[in-house]
Amino acid sequence: MAHGHDTSFVQSLVDRAEPDTAWKRLSEDRAQNQEHNRLAFQVATKVLTYLSDQGRTKTWLANQMGVTPQHIGKILKGRQNMTLETIGKLAEATGLTLLEVPEGNAYTAPVFRATVFEGLVPDLRSIFGGTAVERDADCLEFAY
Repeated sequence: MAHGHDTSFVQSLVDRAEPDTAWKRLSEDRAQNQEHNRLAFQVATKVLTYLSDQGRTKTWLANQMGVTPQHIGKILKGRQNMTLETIGKLAEATGLTLLEVPEGNAYTAPVFRATVFEGLVPDLRSIFGGTAVERDADCLEFAY
């Protein structure tokens, strides 16, 4: 025994220890779900801003949605994988638009967004054809 420690006991713990790989799995998961994480963060930010502006609490929101405050906490951290049902309940409770799906069942053609430089609008229209929709002073969208 050295300094009151049983070295064989410590060695047996070291021998049975497993490497901590949870951080690696978490990092890989975040990389694979980057778009989902961005959207979840946007929803969380929008709901948190609403709660703050309205002087409401997470407990109030939990009661409105029929879930626990702990569940709301996970959602508002922006890391909870939300179902359409959850997003619908959030929207209903807050009156916020959190998800938009274009009306109708027709396929929407891809849109090309182009920064417009003076004098290039006619060239862009001839290259891409289709309909150009001016979104703002610097941007046109071409459906093709």
